[in-house]
Amino acid sequence: MILHRHDPFGASLRPRPRAAVPVLRLAARGGLLALALAGCAMETSYVPRTPHVLALAMKRGEPAVYKDGLLTQLDDVGDVHCTPAASDATAATTHHNSYRRAASIAGICNALGVFAPPLWGVGIFFQVRAADQLQKSNFHLVDMINRFNDESECQR
Repeated sequence: MILHRHDPFGASLRPRPRAAVPVLRLAARGGLLALALAGCAMETSYVPRTPHVLALAMKRGEPAVYKDGLLTQLDDVGDVHCTPAASDATAATTHHNSYRRAASIAGICNALGVFAPPLWGVGIFFQVRAADQLQKSNFHLVDMINRFNDESECQR
């Protein structure tokens, strides 16, 4: 007859309290959210002083352009007044606006997915679409800056 079982490590006899597990998960998720939000607050502080040249910058996590020391947001980049760079400026703005819309829809769908899980699929689709539009926007923005800086007619 066995009266009690001996476990040298004592792990199987003492289960973890269930109330501590959700608290730890919640704390971990809160920490990850704080890190993600801190990354979204990216902004450049150096202002380039090179005359008649465009330089890439960040303002509140959004791409922007410096020209002659003045910051221009991406929505206003179409006012660059340089024919070779104008099409890239328009394309960069269009793709960036599409990125904003897709990211907003993805956020809403992911938030509502807590109540209706199939919406997570829609949210993931729009997250992928937003990432694609952001890459295209950045591609056109860099091309616009390079064309502006390389073309002699833009250096006025």
